[in-house]
Amino acid sequence: MAVTIKVSDEQIVQQVRKESELMSRSIGEQAAHWMRIGRFIEQSPLFDMAKVKAILQGQLSPDQLASNEEAAVYLGMFEADMFNENTGYTHEQQAFYQQRQQRGLGAGVDSNGEVITQAELNATVKDE
Repeated sequence: MAVTIKVSDEQIVQQVRKESELMSRSIGEQAAHWMRIGRFIEQSPLFDMAKVKAILQGQLSPDQLASNEEAAVYLGMFEADMFNENTGYTHEQQAFYQQRQQRGLGAGVDSNGEVITQAELNATVKDE
C-alpha cells in the first residue's frame, strides 16, 4: 500500500533526490531505504538511541556518547533541531547548553551553515 509522506525540509528532499539518482532508485525507494537504515541503527544493540535522545533533551552530556555512530546521529539530530523553528527547548535544556557554551564545549553554526565547535564559533566572532 502506497502512503504519501510530506517532507517540509527542502534540503533533505534535495539530498534524497541526488542520492536516488546515484543509486538508481526512485525518490520513494531511496527514502524508504534510509528509513530502514535508521530503524536498524535505532534497534542495534551496539547503539543507544535512548542516550542520544537524553542528550538532545539536555539530561546527559554529549561527552557520554560511546561510539562514533552515536556521535554522528546526535550531531545530525542536533543540527536538524537547530534549523527546526518548531523545536521548543525546556528551561533545563537551555541552561545545560548555555553552561556548555560558556565552557567552550557547545556547538554552533558558521556563516556557511556548517556545525562547528563553540570554541571555533567564539574565534570567528572575535575575528569579525
